[in-house]
Amino acid sequence: MKGAKAFSKLLGDTINNTVQTIQNVVPLNVRAFATDIASNVTGIDAINNDISEKHLNPRERLALQEATKVAQSQGRNYIEYEDYMTEGGAYGDVGGGDESAWAPLTQLLNPGYSMKTTFGQMNFSNNPDGTTTYTDRYNFNDANTADAEAETFLEGAEEGGLSLYGQARNVATHLGSGPGEGANVNITL
Repeated sequence: MKGAKAFSKLLGDTINNTVQTIQNVVPLNVRAFATDIASNVTGIDAINNDISEKHLNPRERLALQEATKVAQSQGRNYIEYEDYMTEGGAYGDVGGGDESAWAPLTQLLNPGYSMKTTFGQMNFSNNPDGTTTYTDRYNFNDANTADAEAETFLEGAEEGGLSLYGQARNVATHLGSGPGEGANVNITL
């Protein structure tokens, strides 16, 4: 009986790891966005799982570690937008400039952009064993705020115009998790 349980566990772990590897082909920013919106629209909290190291593909892990090095070189224990070293600088590709309009497509496979648009600013701490732990919440700073309530979804869509980033941000503002909500982020690398 023990052998059957061990085999069953091994098979289950193998299937779960394989499924996660396939999911990780899609950038984390896309998966986290879709999961957050789906959870809020359906009201099914179980959809919005915590984000851990298993959700990062190898290139995203490296991008997060590189951003950490930039932050540490400036004496900080938190990552800022500019630490991800993307083409748009701190905010140019995330709503602060012309580069942001099509960034969701042009930067789709850029792991730094994926980390920047998934986590933005994020705390980290160095562990005695040499690993680093990152903590955050996946949410949108302007979701469920007075500003979000003052503007209707359609007004936000009009303001977003042809910008893919603007439209995604409008969806997040009206349907995404706000401050203190959303998936917990607990990553150890």
